[in-house]
Amino acid sequence: MVVDGTYLPKMDGVVVSILNTTDYLVKKGHEVFIFAPEAKDYKDKKQENITIHRFKSVPIPTYPEGRVSFPRAKKFINLVREIEPDIIHTHSPGPLGILATIAGKKFDIPLISTYHTSFPDFLMYVSPVKILKLDKLFAKKDPGKETELEKKFDKFIKKIHESKFEERRKRLSRKAVLAITNQFYNRNDLVIAPAKRTKKELIEYNIKAKVKVISNGLHITKFKKKTKYNKFPKFLHVGRLSFEKRIDIILDAMALVIKNYPEATLTIIGKGPAMESLEAQSLRLNLKNNVKFKGFVKRDRLPEIYREHDVFVTASEMETQGIVLLEALASGLPVIGVNMLATPDVVHNNKTGFLVKKGDSKKMGKRMIQLIQKPKLVREMGVNARKEAKKHDIRNVMKTLEKTYLKLARFNK
Repeated sequence: MVVDGTYLPKMDGVVVSILNTTDYLVKKGHEVFIFAPEAKDYKDKKQENITIHRFKSVPIPTYPEGRVSFPRAKKFINLVREIEPDIIHTHSPGPLGILATIAGKKFDIPLISTYHTSFPDFLMYVSPVKILKLDKLFAKKDPGKETELEKKFDKFIKKIHESKFEERRKRLSRKAVLAITNQFYNRNDLVIAPAKRTKKELIEYNIKAKVKVISNGLHITKFKKKTKYNKFPKFLHVGRLSFEKRIDIILDAMALVIKNYPEATLTIIGKGPAMESLEAQSLRLNLKNNVKFKGFVKRDRLPEIYREHDVFVTASEMETQGIVLLEALASGLPVIGVNMLATPDVVHNNKTGFLVKKGDSKKMGKRMIQLIQKPKLVREMGVNARKEAKKHDIRNVMKTLEKTYLKLARFNK
């Protein structure tokens, strides 16, 4: 039984991980039950040995693509009793995950949870500025044409972000989130960390449950080895356009790059709540001709898009592994990323890419320029990147996960 607060039609790293796991388990003859929020105007396809149960949900105010469920506890628990799963695997500590944990304890069903998101670093979504959508009030601006009112409003928003109140709010919120999530994860028989550094973080957060490292993995065969690189590197970012991904840092870095190389380009694939803000920032930085926002792209087109580019750039500070990082590496793209959480587990400095400090757009820009100036280095890092990605082949990852399930399953108790 798989439980998460995110599922189709929404597509992100967690959903990809669930789809990969489900596909493998069904092929191995297992039956899978998926518990997820309802999706407006979306109908699940019928698949053999896969049963999907949807629960009423509402959109998250500051994150319209996401939904949160508030199922009736009695109905939920009775459904678990009827299914009699051998194991329950949750993917987030939301209402569905909490109810699944309660049901697991009630019926003595082994519990596993994967730590996909660094929740203490996810706090900007509960910021009053985001909830009231004040940051979008004057989002559409032409560079140099802001009115005095818009300039004053920008200063006002900046003061809120830098205020002691906001700092105190984040600190208290962080403590509260840690207390809640720790209680959730500690009730599991096993917590899966997608990377070694993620496991280290969980231990530092005082998680007492057993923690095991199992990569999210990827279908390495779907991402063909890149053999030809552009003489002038093309930069790429793929992922959900949300504020915690810090894509604004990439745009600031790009502004530095074009001062030296005005022909440099960056393609951004994905959509999300930060898109409007990022488009406005791109205009302010005069990046209209250099940065292209392509929006949502179907997954089957991604391998081709990776191969059309040469360097992947990310400024996210909260990756517990990052499936797009693995996909970029598998495609032979060096990655410029942030030296935080799990990114250094796959991005090895000066080998498969470069690591910079969080928020350091200047250093990121310098590294981008370095790869423009040294195309041979791009190719060398690209070869190393492919080798790193092979360590995360989905076939090996799924074998490990299945063995873990079988060892913990109720019929083995």
